[in-house]
Amino acid sequence: MRKALLSILFCYSLTLPAQELDILIKEPPPYMLSQDINFEIYLTNTTDSSITYFDSRGSSWNSFKEVWSMNVNNQFLEILPLNGAYNSKFTDSAIITLQPGNKKLARTYVFNLKSTGLYSLTYIQEQSPAFVKREHADNSVSDSAINNITTFKVSKNIKFEVFKHYDTTISELITMSWEEWKDYSHVKVFSRNKHFFNIDAALRFPQDAYSLTLYCDDLNKEDIKRISRLKNLKALVLRDYKLDSFPKELTELNLYELTIIPKNEITIDFSEGISKNSTIRKLTAKFYDGIPEQILSLKKLIYLDIKDCNIKTLPKLDSLQNLEVLIANNTKISTLENASLDKLLKLKDINMSGNRKIDDITPLLNCTNLEFLVINRTNIQSIPDEIENLSKLKKLSISSKLTSITDSIGKLDDMRYLSFGGNRNLDSLPHSITNMKKLLHLDLSSTKIDQLPEGIADLPLEKVLIYNTDCTRTKDYKLLKNRLGNKFKD
Repeated sequence: MRKALLSILFCYSLTLPAQELDILIKEPPPYMLSQDINFEIYLTNTTDSSITYFDSRGSSWNSFKEVWSMNVNNQFLEILPLNGAYNSKFTDSAIITLQPGNKKLARTYVFNLKSTGLYSLTYIQEQSPAFVKREHADNSVSDSAINNITTFKVSKNIKFEVFKHYDTTISELITMSWEEWKDYSHVKVFSRNKHFFNIDAALRFPQDAYSLTLYCDDLNKEDIKRISRLKNLKALVLRDYKLDSFPKELTELNLYELTIIPKNEITIDFSEGISKNSTIRKLTAKFYDGIPEQILSLKKLIYLDIKDCNIKTLPKLDSLQNLEVLIANNTKISTLENASLDKLLKLKDINMSGNRKIDDITPLLNCTNLEFLVINRTNIQSIPDEIENLSKLKKLSISSKLTSITDSIGKLDDMRYLSFGGNRNLDSLPHSITNMKKLLHLDLSSTKIDQLPEGIADLPLEKVLIYNTDCTRTKDYKLLKNRLGNKFKD
């Protein structure tokens, strides 16, 4: 790769011929596409006496003139000056005295390199007492302070070249177990700058690119294929994905997490596969023509999120024996039969909210390891007696057309969270609910329940929501309200 070019064209001063301006790029070359670089402007006093000037680093007061001029591949690129960005009261502390031979940081600017090729930057700054007086005529600034400002105009130009990444290689392949990645991704991936939002930026540091989020509107297939160079990538998010296929090159990555959201409900062809080594543990995707069979081959999949798409049925999922979480809310699924969910012995969390055609949850009641079940906004009208099978359930949230609850709900002795909020036809609770000795959270808001079962105040409830009801203020009602304070919302 060619080394970056850096050359000084000119430097001049109208009033102080020995006063110099330097432009430095904080980052070392070579400079790469999509890189952020920091320009630092330094003023050096090469005269035999001190000079006094206006400090342009902080909030700017239009008390000096500056010009940023950028030329990229012989095309002018406008950069707005910074000195008009703020207004602030002028104070004498804004005046700096620079002794002979000293250098002071005068200005900084962060610039993103959006094109490859040859760049030329010229910076000009001009100061004089007249500028300050013109801008601050109404301020109580001493004339002596203003008149001490040295009149000068200085300028500097630098050139540098920007390259594109195509020949990047990984010097060391990072191996990390799923358990290690879970800990690392939640705590360290952002704090250690391991997450990127641009392919070229990631390819500048391929060794460190563990996580990548892309909005794919402006990316073609060749751009997407370049992701395969990031051999250490563990998490990939592709939003507004507009290709009709998933490139074979990406199937060879050892991803743990993949999110792919098509643009305009495009159906993606996964005939080349999705994970050659079946490493994916967490998959978030929108499918518009059924769940592709390649998904069912992800033997190590733990988390499957297919919400907000128009799939109508779930295929048999019994091949996903490691699945723990299934998120399928806001789809067009009408039945849970034939999905073999009861065969998934590790399944702990199901969210089927917003599937307004689902009217029977019986297929879920043999998922005996379930701890969380959310089925709000469905067409369910009653809870079957078999719900007592879910003895490990910690959260049950049902806001649908529920009209009745059977006494068998009292057998859910491990229940921690119970929500019936929004069931406007629900008018009573069975007394068996008082057998739920571990119940901590009860939501009865926006129902027609007019009385709490006697003895419910003996439960270890920590929060009760009962607003938008006409519930009678019985003894148990008052006991709970008094005990829970602001955690009893009526």
